[in-house]
Amino acid sequence: MLKTRKKWISILLTLAMLVGLMVPLAAPALANGVSVNVNKVPSLDKDSTDTQALGSIQISEDADYPNDFVNGDTFIITLPSGVKWDKDATTVTGATYSYSGDYTMNLTISGATGSKDIITINPRVKFDGFDGGDIIAVINGMDASIPSGEYLVGRAQGGGTESIALSTKTIGEGSAVEAGMIRITETTQGSLKSSATDVKTASVGGTVYYTQKITLTLPNDFSWNSAKMTEKAGSNYANVTALGAFSNGNVVKVAVRDNDSKKLDVYINLYSPSKASTGRGIIEIRPFIDVDSDADYGNVDVDIEGDDIDDATVTIAQYADFGVSLTAGSTDVEEVVAGSKDVELTKLVIEENVAGSLTANRNIEIKLPAGVKVANKSNAVSKSLKKGSDIFGAISYKDESTIRIPVTGTSTSKAKLEIKFDHMNIAADKTGDIEVEVTGSAGVEGKVVIGKALAPLSFEVPQAASLKLGVKDQAVGNIVLTEAKDGALKDDKDLILSAPDGVTFASTPKVEVLEGNLKIKDEDVKLQKDDKELVIPIDSESSRVSKIKVSGIALNVDRTVPVGPVSLTVKGDAVAETYKDYMPAGEADYGFSTETAGKILVGNVVTPAPTETTRNASFVIGTTTYTVNGVEATMDVAAYTKDGRTYLPVRFVANALGITPENILWDGRTATFIGNGRVVQAAPGSAVLSINGAPITMDVPTELVNGRVMVPFRWVAQAFGAQVNYDEATQTVTMTL
Repeated sequence: MLKTRKKWISILLTLAMLVGLMVPLAAPALANGVSVNVNKVPSLDKDSTDTQALGSIQISEDADYPNDFVNGDTFIITLPSGVKWDKDATTVTGATYSYSGDYTMNLTISGATGSKDIITINPRVKFDGFDGGDIIAVINGMDASIPSGEYLVGRAQGGGTESIALSTKTIGEGSAVEAGMIRITETTQGSLKSSATDVKTASVGGTVYYTQKITLTLPNDFSWNSAKMTEKAGSNYANVTALGAFSNGNVVKVAVRDNDSKKLDVYINLYSPSKASTGRGIIEIRPFIDVDSDADYGNVDVDIEGDDIDDATVTIAQYADFGVSLTAGSTDVEEVVAGSKDVELTKLVIEENVAGSLTANRNIEIKLPAGVKVANKSNAVSKSLKKGSDIFGAISYKDESTIRIPVTGTSTSKAKLEIKFDHMNIAADKTGDIEVEVTGSAGVEGKVVIGKALAPLSFEVPQAASLKLGVKDQAVGNIVLTEAKDGALKDDKDLILSAPDGVTFASTPKVEVLEGNLKIKDEDVKLQKDDKELVIPIDSESSRVSKIKVSGIALNVDRTVPVGPVSLTVKGDAVAETYKDYMPAGEADYGFSTETAGKILVGNVVTPAPTETTRNASFVIGTTTYTVNGVEATMDVAAYTKDGRTYLPVRFVANALGITPENILWDGRTATFIGNGRVVQAAPGSAVLSINGAPITMDVPTELVNGRVMVPFRWVAQAFGAQVNYDEATQTVTMTL
């Protein structure tokens, strides 16, 4: 209990010490709640000797601390060298003030009331040798509660004007054609002025004005449209307006010269806005011009000059011939997989060079290339106006390959239309550029590539096998199929490899995924249609490009097959979902008549009939891969050695020797090989080899391993007259027959 009481006493003492420390630290932050603000940063003319206004400085108490201002406290404001106080024009409220020389103002707080007070300084200055740039007022708070600091109150540069075109429009031949807006801005307040001594006079309606004259000159074969440029909106000019520190009343006369219509004169009365005005003035001219047929194509430049105007040239338009451009919406066009439906292609952009280029009440037709059709959807193709006049009617379809867009009127602002191909069907055999042709009677034609079709699969075969007519179970090389893009093979659909007429598969090959995350239904891989087709069901499509290997392929070739290449056709709804027989009911017209997505060359029929030819085979110990006449194939059991002899499965020994499957017999006890006029027999567990009934004793027996008859290759091969060699370095057995 005593320990607990001591602990609490210690905590309370610590808190008391902390409170004692906190109070003195907080006092200064609470004592001074005064802020200094500058209402604006005007641009001034450093070359003028007239009085000009800087931004007003406002020094304010915080409402929560209304006693920070103390009457009699003093502070100082100093301007930079070359910026002198105009002592007669400057005003101050909330304080009395005096000057020390030309650059320093001394202020004494005199209006403190005990509530929130504000001191306002309205500086008026004259320049005397100031180099230009930022004008910084330095406040020294002295002993008053005024925060010391540097404050930006203005910027000074040489007086003058800046002229720009707010836009550059593309225009064509015509009358009262609108070009880009011209803006003339004072670089400093009061850059433009009028007085009885420094500017000319102009008489308007019998009234004489002291004015500035601004002259705007067009190139040859362009002229100002007098009716539009002198048009009035009430008492003001409609297309020449005054903004900023000016008002429309400053514009007193606008005239196109009678003897030179390239020149437009704008008179502005600025006697009232003096150098001490509160901001910079702006004059905006909205140009309407007449374009002659002889005018040169290219930039339309306006030369601007005047009394106090800085000479300038601005580009208000690009003069172009009437016409329409066709472009793809992207330089990288969409790549789509052939045989796919409901795919998106790159946008087509139709844009007028000049307003009015497209002919009203005519049609634009977009023809899709062979192998591309719209899908059976109402929004297969859509349009979007990107800028200009909307002169386009609803999309319709002449047929599955032709889109029609009516032009319903003449544009007043050049139109830009974007065509989106959101739902398109691609034929299985379509590869390469997808180029649309634009025609019709509306005044636009051309061709644009909006996509590229990729064959769904690429194929790798080591070498085309040499095939004989009338021979069964002839091995061909392994095939590797690679997707063009992830998802090229479609979910829950079949990939089919189809043999040509006269050729069938001798057995079901092995199919496996080598790379990627494609899934196939291994247990459902099968042969169909009298062994002419290998069916590979796709379980789920890939999200990474995948590869499929088909190995252990053996073909039966009958005598009807012509001499020449033998190719497997790639088809099935996994690669040809737009084949018309695979399309949904009622949508056959939106599909195509071809199912073929490619052909794989696997062999060549090299002889018109079976003949005796040299046969070469090689096997590598410990692997399942072997070659026959240069064609790589795969065994289901690897070769092995025992007691110095190489053992191989019966079937692959026969294939190496060129013996057809029907000439390999197994009665459960004895393997029999029939070929080249010989009958050779071997029995598991026996070292006796029978050749045409004559027993030959081998140095090793035939074996039965995991249900497979394994024969000593050298003894069986030599029984048929073959030469056998073994390379110890590579552990390769070779045979020549």
